[in-house]
Amino acid sequence: MVVVVAALIALSTIPVTHSFSLTVPSYFDYQQSHQPAQPPPGATLSPPRGSHVWGTFSTDGGAAVFEIIDSYGLVYLANSSCGTFSFTTAPPIWFYVFAGPSVNVSGQYSSPIL
Repeated sequence: MVVVVAALIALSTIPVTHSFSLTVPSYFDYQQSHQPAQPPPGATLSPPRGSHVWGTFSTDGGAAVFEIIDSYGLVYLANSSCGTFSFTTAPPIWFYVFAGPSVNVSGQYSSPIL
């Protein structure tokens, strides 16, 4: 019984790290090719609630208005060609580029197994 309780405690407290990588298309480039206007394209990530998410982003040139939104609202905003982010999330997470070139994002999130 002690082993089972210890295993459950470990599974609910020891974080496991997962990596992700994605490209977020530019809203401006998307609008040029789609008429009439459509909602902005983006990329999504759905880690478990309460996960700690961190990573970097970069463009192939020029600044981009890059936003990260979760189910509670805006968690990160930058107008830059590169940067880092870190937050605890309420998934799902949406990544958007409202101006500038497409953005390459790579990062990790950690959450308990249970």
